[in-house]
Amino acid sequence: MSYTKGPWEAKFEEAYSIPSFRIWNVYTSGSTSSIAANNNPIRIGADRDDEHEAEDNAHLVAAAPALLEAAQQVLSNRFRDEMSDALSALSEAVEQAVEAPDTTSDQ
Repeated sequence: MSYTKGPWEAKFEEAYSIPSFRIWNVYTSGSTSSIAANNNPIRIGADRDDEHEAEDNAHLVAAAPALLEAAQQVLSNRFRDEMSDALSALSEAVEQAVEAPDTTSDQ
């Protein structure tokens, strides 16, 4: 399997072609080229539910490399005594996906 290695991070940014709108992009750390983007721009100050859903989706996508790595670790160690470490890695990856810090307040 070939994919862009992580870590990935989600950023809330201006939609360059649409004034007063912002979008969520996912980047590899330190990169300026996005891996994924929410192609439904959000009007600043509009429906907060849409904004939160877009943020949650971006953080879930950004957690994909860690989730894949943790799942592979669990599967490869499922019959060994190393399962505790694998489950810890999986737990951390899931937390990254679902409990991402609120980044909208400083944008």
